[in-house]
Amino acid sequence: MREMEDLGISPPPSIRTVNRILKRGGLVRCRKGRYRPAGALYPVLPSSIPNQTHQADLVGPFYLKGPVRFFSINVLDTVTFRCGIQPYLSQSGQAVADGIWAIWKRMGILERIQVDNDMSLFGSPTHPRGIGPLIRLCLHNGVEPWFIPSFEPWRNGMIESFNARYQQLFPGRRIILSREGFGSASLEFEQRHNSRYRYSRLKGSAPIKAL
Repeated sequence: MREMEDLGISPPPSIRTVNRILKRGGLVRCRKGRYRPAGALYPVLPSSIPNQTHQADLVGPFYLKGPVRFFSINVLDTVTFRCGIQPYLSQSGQAVADGIWAIWKRMGILERIQVDNDMSLFGSPTHPRGIGPLIRLCLHNGVEPWFIPSFEPWRNGMIESFNARYQQLFPGRRIILSREGFGSASLEFEQRHNSRYRYSRLKGSAPIKAL
């Protein structure tokens, strides 16, 4: 539906119409039996008010016309689905912490952030047992950092789903020629998502409306 809106197809077909077409093509499969999660037990973090829990992840690398390699830090609020996006060029822990801080200045300080075990988030290859810049940033600002079990990305399912949408709608469709252009384009995508994308879990509202 969002892709159709981006392509200028207005009004898009209803969700029921799209579902009927997918079923006709054999592309919808119903799960048989009760869902049983795999892996170790992991606490479900509270998700009832804005900025209570965020999920964050690193995506990339992508390449500008140039060539310039870049990555993106993506953050999603688990209640409002409001996102924060920050591009960065280095995989260092300090670059990631700086990117997270830039997002927090737009989204606000939260209670807890959930990430995976990427070394840039946890520490550094040279000091794997040390406390990395992101953990220091969290503790300095009263934010609880939570790390999901290794090799279980579904624990961060909301941000993983957002990442798929981000990669489909943004880097693959934009021709960006400079680092400055990528920064402004990322902020534009963030604002467009937060003000225009509607979620069924928000009763058809956009993230800014839910906030």
